[in-house]
Amino acid sequence: MVREDFFKMVHDQFQVEPDCPFEGDFVSTVFRRPDNLKWFAIVLTVDAQKLGIGAFGDLDIVNLKISPEDREKFRYYENVLPAYHMSKKHWISIVLDEQEDFDEQLIDLTRKSFLLTAPAAKRRKDSSKAV
Repeated sequence: MVREDFFKMVHDQFQVEPDCPFEGDFVSTVFRRPDNLKWFAIVLTVDAQKLGIGAFGDLDIVNLKISPEDREKFRYYENVLPAYHMSKKHWISIVLDEQEDFDEQLIDLTRKSFLLTAPAAKRRKDSSKAV
């Protein structure tokens, strides 16, 4: 899923518009929950060498909040990296590219990030529904 497709997916799933909060930076984009304005996703363009993956040039990545269980589950995926410029304990970075084989997992991880950034009362309510 490339950057534009990710933006469309977020809009379709959560009715959230992209926000460019950094002065003079119209590339880095955050997506905030409407109820508490917490970020649940941030899309960045980063030099691949800064990510330590051996590629060259700029890559689009998305940072998502993640549960410890999911962090363990996805740690060996090639396109899932420790979070760039975020807490590596609570966030991951995912390379956005044209390979479609990870799209469903990316959508699921984005939904989970949205839930993990919900107000505490809403998280408790949503987790009791899941049981």
